[in-house]
Amino acid sequence: MSNLDTGFSDELKSRLEHMLKSLCIARKEIFLASVCTVDGFNIRSVTSSARTTEVDKLAAMASTIVSLSAASAQQLLALPSTFTTIETEGGNILFLLTKLLDKECVLTLAVNNQMQLANARYEAMRLANAISELKSVM
Repeated sequence: MSNLDTGFSDELKSRLEHMLKSLCIARKEIFLASVCTVDGFNIRSVTSSARTTEVDKLAAMASTIVSLSAASAQQLLALPSTFTTIETEGGNILFLLTKLLDKECVLTLAVNNQMQLANARYEAMRLANAISELKSVM
């Protein structure tokens, strides 16, 4: 994992990691959950898969994909982007913006094809809301 200081306390990062792990344990179809800054730096990432995930590359890709989606939505529809989904034969990857201590960040979930897209979207939205409700510990 990156050693970059994202400005979040270790306690907050630990609580975030616990939330991500809990979701992956509760929903076995979700094999990756990650939160990064909008400029592409990993905050916390967990995976329940044997796959090796380079979290720094994941963070850079996630922030780029969300940025391109936002620009496309604004240019073509004059509306903000909400979700970006990559669909594959083996599952889906979902990207969405959320806030962590009032700072925008990107939530990424990767799910296998056993989970319906609507359920994946629900879990992503639920997690994004929970992340936005996290408070700093002094």
